[in-house]
Amino acid sequence: VLIMAAFAIQTSEDSSDRLLYGVLLYELYRVPRDGFSTEAKPVTLKLIIGPGDHGEPVITILFSNED
Repeated sequence: VLIMAAFAIQTSEDSSDRLLYGVLLYELYRVPRDGFSTEAKPVTLKLIIGPGDHGEPVITILFSNED
């Protein structure tokens, strides 16, 4: 997930100024951990870059329907 997030940031068509404190949606394929699935299914993740407690940049990765 982290490697794909880094790739999504690097290949994003958004300008770096917009992405600095913004939201990026990206899609990847994953195999569900339900004990019997063997095929990868697409999932959309939301990457949010914002300030941490002391002003440092923090990256949060969520499912697209989470806040």
